[in-house]
Amino acid sequence: MLCISLGAMLVEFTLSIVLRRIISDPVLSLARTANQVSAWKGHSIRASPAGNDEFGLLVRQFNDMLDQIEERELVLFSHV
Repeated sequence: MLCISLGAMLVEFTLSIVLRRIISDPVLSLARTANQVSAWKGHSIRASPAGNDEFGLLVRQFNDMLDQIEERELVLFSHV
């Protein structure tokens, strides 16, 4: 029984590390990028691409949003 419990704990620990790398790390990276954009008011900052899954799509959309904001600011400031 003890060996089964220890084996299950080892599997759980390994899965938690792998899932953290797959899920949490990219989300935290995007959150840090969003925080930098907000703090520095710098719309030229971009998030690192993260593959072709749903999170990669989110990062691409985030970067596209920053591109649009940057373009609008340039137009706005050119009229001032």
